[in-house]
Amino acid sequence: MKFCKNCGTERKAGQNFCNSCGQPFEAAQTGKTVQAPSSNANHQTAEAKREPMSKKNKIIILSAALAVVILFGAHKFIASLYTPEKTIEAFEQAVKSKDVKEAKKVISFEQFDGDFKEKDIKSYLAYLKDYQSEISSSFSYEGVTAGATVTDNSSNEIVRLVKGDKKFGLYQQYKIEAIPFELTVSANLDGAEVEYRDSKQKVDEDLTIKDVLPGDTELAGSYKGDYASLSHTEKLDFDDAYANVLDIYLDFEGEYVDIYSNIDDSILFVNGKSTGKKVADVYDFGPIPTDGSISLHAEYETKDGVMKTAAQKVINTNYIDLEFTEDTPEETEEALNSFMEDYYYASVSAMNAGEFSFVRPYLDPNGKAYTESKDYVKYIYEKGITEEVVSVEVTDYEKTDEGYVVDTEDVYDITYEDGTTKRQEYKSSYKVNKLEDGALEINELISTEDK
Repeated sequence: MKFCKNCGTERKAGQNFCNSCGQPFEAAQTGKTVQAPSSNANHQTAEAKREPMSKKNKIIILSAALAVVILFGAHKFIASLYTPEKTIEAFEQAVKSKDVKEAKKVISFEQFDGDFKEKDIKSYLAYLKDYQSEISSSFSYEGVTAGATVTDNSSNEIVRLVKGDKKFGLYQQYKIEAIPFELTVSANLDGAEVEYRDSKQKVDEDLTIKDVLPGDTELAGSYKGDYASLSHTEKLDFDDAYANVLDIYLDFEGEYVDIYSNIDDSILFVNGKSTGKKVADVYDFGPIPTDGSISLHAEYETKDGVMKTAAQKVINTNYIDLEFTEDTPEETEEALNSFMEDYYYASVSAMNAGEFSFVRPYLDPNGKAYTESKDYVKYIYEKGITEEVVSVEVTDYEKTDEGYVVDTEDVYDITYEDGTTKRQEYKSSYKVNKLEDGALEINELISTEDK
């Protein structure tokens, strides 16, 4: 029996090390001492050989760790700037403040062909402001994603949340997409044109205009005929649209006039210029305005010279009778009576409504009566005085080189500011021009006095 020489513990057969103290035993044959593979001994040896970490290395490791933390925080912060919620917040603020510069950053107009002017975008923001509640309710739910759309009660899509480019190739950006409307345009006159965004298009049956940005916009229509040019402007009310389509009807204020004459072969003249057409061959003449800017007369050539009818201004009528007559005193008096009566009624209507345009067609634009009448209409209207024509009578007239001096007796019921009404009679004298085409117009009020 053998024992460990170091601690005295019994050594069993085949043992190379003491189980108690780890002392190596001598080999039986070689006499060599076997080194014990003690883990504790190896650990002590490794610790003896390991050198302490330098201060520089510690700083490098700490700096790298800090950089990772900072970069991760920056990543999270930057990502938070490009969420759908941030885009919606910026959009709503731009709409609320009508800030065009900020709106351009957050609103996408890629659905439209061409660019918009600043006034167009400002008008669009005003339109969106009316839908502020719908926008807020549609975009306010948590987790809103691309594709969310604001729609009104008429199935009109207003705006949509869409994905934009990626910032730095990492961060998904979002935009609010403006959705186009369409206009379907028709008109009451063939050959009419419309102008939208500096582009003119003919209204052939139903015209469709695409890429329309809603807002406080007007559609300008025009018509150019042989004898008159007409225009009409229609305000676009997108509240009347359905499924992003707005129907527009251009109703030009032009009338077709029936023209008759007692000489069918006479030639029709418009504003003193020959049409080259016989009155009998003219059917539904027009379209022309009926505001007095068009004057018609007829001429007929005989062996004794040219006969002319009195010129007639087309004022709120669709029927004109161009009659050839001898210029007798009775007929002249009748014509003057008719003209003066029309003038007095138009003048009173102008004063009661405060609208000088009612009487303007009866006045010589270069005469004294034009300015005086304009001022008087304004004065009476602002005073709150109203009048009613009781009677008008031409009592006398005298022919002059320019036309006539016409004397009248006119009676009115005048209602004053305090509500009292008084009947007033006047004697007046006017200078009336007779134009080359036979039309009459007031040039000057020579005198007027109570009767």
